[in-house]
Amino acid sequence: MAPANRYFYEELLERNKLSEFATTSTQQIAIENFQFQKILARLQELYKTDNEPERVQQEYVLLRRFLIENPYTTTAQLRKAFFQARHIEAQEVGELYDDCEIEEACWNCDRCGPLFKKYGKLRGIKPSACNDHRQNLPYIRKITWQQGLRRLKVGIHWRICLPGIPEIRLFNNLTELHKKFPQQLCAIHLYPGIDRYDLQLYFCEQSTWAVDIKDYQNTYNLVLKLTPLFGEANLVICVMKNFHFNINKYSA
Repeated sequence: MAPANRYFYEELLERNKLSEFATTSTQQIAIENFQFQKILARLQELYKTDNEPERVQQEYVLLRRFLIENPYTTTAQLRKAFFQARHIEAQEVGELYDDCEIEEACWNCDRCGPLFKKYGKLRGIKPSACNDHRQNLPYIRKITWQQGLRRLKVGIHWRICLPGIPEIRLFNNLTELHKKFPQQLCAIHLYPGIDRYDLQLYFCEQSTWAVDIKDYQNTYNLVLKLTPLFGEANLVICVMKNFHFNINKYSA
């Protein structure tokens, strides 16, 4: 285990967030995701104490969207995206990616993110959710190799990018609805309160919905994990296609 990973591994053990008996893949996902969680915790604290909490919020949304929408990136792209960020450095975002090998054949699925080859076929990170990756499909793209190309680490792909794809898709669809029906849907906010939930919808009839997307095949298992947001009304479940949405509805 690399020294940096050993540091995160020991810290996770100390915090009782990882079992010593966890599988290697589980350890890898936990360690890599912990790098993101440390950034998240810092921004959440800044959101409470900074003189400009809205700027902290904007930078968190920038970070989250970047990781979801850029499963492959370069150093130049990172610097450009976070050049004006006050609380996030391009270098620390870059640490959430691995370097691609020179002239490596890289593929991406618009539905589930970076792909890998196994037995000569392209495979996704979660076959139960997305398992058709034939190269001629419109949502399968070959990434042109360039100097400094990087790919999301597995832990970031699993915990941030994969669930984030439907989150951003829903946000974009609701944004279009807002443009068409501004008298009904007044505003949409992404990851409000530094990720208290995924989306906040303001309706012009003076109600607000808090929406959180969950990937559970069994609704009963999801219900067992649901808890109301502090100071807000009871939780309601809305199911859309294969995703379950936690929706808190409360008065504005």
